[in-house]
Amino acid sequence: MTQELFDELLSNGENETVDFKEHSYFYNLLSNNKKDKDAELLKDIISFTNTVRDQSAYILIGVKEISGKGIPIGIDESEAIDNSIIQSKIKDKSSPVPKFSYYPFYNNEGKRFDIVEIPVAWYPSPCVSTVSIGNLLERNQVYIRRVSSNEKANYDEIIRIKAWLDALPKNINIKPAIGKSSVKSSAKTFEFDEETIQRLFGNEAAEDEDIDRLKEYYFKNDIFSKISVDLPLRILVGHKGIGKSALFKVAISEDSLKGKLPIIIKPDDVYNIANDSVEFLDLIRTWKEGLYNVIIKKVFAAFGIRKKIEFKYDDIQEELLSVIIEHLNLALDEGTLSSASQSILDKFLETPKIIVYIDDLDRGWLGGKSATNRISALLNSVRDISNTNKGIYFRISLRSDVYFLVRTSDESTDKIQSSVIWYRWSYHEILALLAKRVITFFGDEIDENSLKALHQGELSKYLNKIIEPVFAGEGRWENREMYKVLLSVIRKRPRDLVKLLTLAARNANSRGSNFILTKDLQAIFDEYSLDRIQDAINEYKSELPAIERLIFGMKPSKRSNKASDSFYYDTPSLLLKLNKLIERGDFKFSNGGIADAKQLAAFLYKINFITATKKQDDGFIDRKDFEINRYLAPKFEDFGYDWEVHMAYRWGLDPNVTKDVYSEIF
Repeated sequence: MTQELFDELLSNGENETVDFKEHSYFYNLLSNNKKDKDAELLKDIISFTNTVRDQSAYILIGVKEISGKGIPIGIDESEAIDNSIIQSKIKDKSSPVPKFSYYPFYNNEGKRFDIVEIPVAWYPSPCVSTVSIGNLLERNQVYIRRVSSNEKANYDEIIRIKAWLDALPKNINIKPAIGKSSVKSSAKTFEFDEETIQRLFGNEAAEDEDIDRLKEYYFKNDIFSKISVDLPLRILVGHKGIGKSALFKVAISEDSLKGKLPIIIKPDDVYNIANDSVEFLDLIRTWKEGLYNVIIKKVFAAFGIRKKIEFKYDDIQEELLSVIIEHLNLALDEGTLSSASQSILDKFLETPKIIVYIDDLDRGWLGGKSATNRISALLNSVRDISNTNKGIYFRISLRSDVYFLVRTSDESTDKIQSSVIWYRWSYHEILALLAKRVITFFGDEIDENSLKALHQGELSKYLNKIIEPVFAGEGRWENREMYKVLLSVIRKRPRDLVKLLTLAARNANSRGSNFILTKDLQAIFDEYSLDRIQDAINEYKSELPAIERLIFGMKPSKRSNKASDSFYYDTPSLLLKLNKLIERGDFKFSNGGIADAKQLAAFLYKINFITATKKQDDGFIDRKDFEINRYLAPKFEDFGYDWEVHMAYRWGLDPNVTKDVYSEIF
């Protein structure tokens, strides 16, 4: 114990890791008999030992609580008790035997206090009393510290304690975390209210996330460095919900810290650019002129400069950065900038670099020829600008389906192919991403490379503070590791995991719990699955207006009795099912084309509604989705693969096959 830690514990008041006692346990108070004193001591130490935490717990003797804070009174030397006596009172009355220490502490005023310190330690099971003492202590009962009192643990809490103990290394040695106790205490006593759920799992929309929390939990896979590298043009392609906007938001923050000038261009900034031109070359030129105006306007706004400059595009085609710098220097000479803006501008002018982020331009995407040409012309224009204007860098994000149509309809886009970065997540990375969010929520830090190096089973232990480690349901999922269940029902999109756990946490909260159990997931699988179906409809109806009829047409046949029959197809059976849907009415793409069965199959594959799957000789199941082998889709060549409906959609397609869904683990 140090004076600094002692003062901090006093200021934080009683909580799940701190208790105050005005007198020692065996102070001569007539109202207490010997058994009551033994029971109080034993119950306190057992409760603290079983409390899920990441730092030592303390009982401060000689402290009185007033108005939520500890007042240091001190104790007389006659109240002092030897550590060996306290240890002997616990040793024979509990199992496993709790580890703790009992020692004196003198503060700066010379007052004596006795300290009981209960460290974080591994045990094979929660600690319980082996004896009953009156009405104060029950034999074999698990007690925990709940806020500032000792209470019986309920079933959820016992499961959580076991998971926590299993996750601890046997030789763990946790030291006090001075300066973080208030943060950790608030985290440990959390409830699954809406604010906490969002802070824990993250905001579904990165642009609405608090930047400090985003940077705290953001997990960088290798895609981040490929986008933030100093190259003129980077095009980030990925499905909706995969994290493109989050990557841009973190990159923008880091660019600013490096003295670069990042500017973000949103759809509202360019809604009126290149909408009317017919000739493709006219579209490209219109985009260039429009982007020049937007860039200049946003650069000036970044430094608080309110002026509009007139320019002729033909005169500054290759001099954009020079023109901007010239006018920034004029602003400096005029002395109209604030001191803060002037300081930022001085740093920028040392090595001027403007990073232009263009995000979310596929919002409201219609999928027709005009929309495709407009995006294609944009890509051509930024390529030209970045090549002819040193110091101007472009970062563009596009949904995978949008880029696919542009890439396959315009041969000129082969020139930007080397600048395209496909945003992918592996299941291992998504699990590490979730682990980091949990770790940082509880006030801890961890190196990303350490997370990446861990086995998935080790990563999952970090989740044991918030979710049951083993699925307690039925079928092939029974007794499976929970992380495997979570990963099997999400598409490779972090947002899916956020939505899944948000729904489960809300259900846990409705039970009055801050710990997610199997029954919480089972209660929300239908809603989660229907949400994913609606996501797909919203994302792709601009390309195929009748997508809703197509997806719900993939409901299992009444003749199918097993989930594997309902959701698994070889190529002939898949095309047969799709042809039956076409018999009920044509499916027309936004570009006017009438879809045949193979085109519909290609579309379902492209949107990750179905996955290509092949069982290999060694029993391993090889799966390919659209990004991994994106050229499989156009002509729908199966290359020997069969097809399965992604797990995320199955409950939504037919809630009546719940038991069969549980019996199939993927």
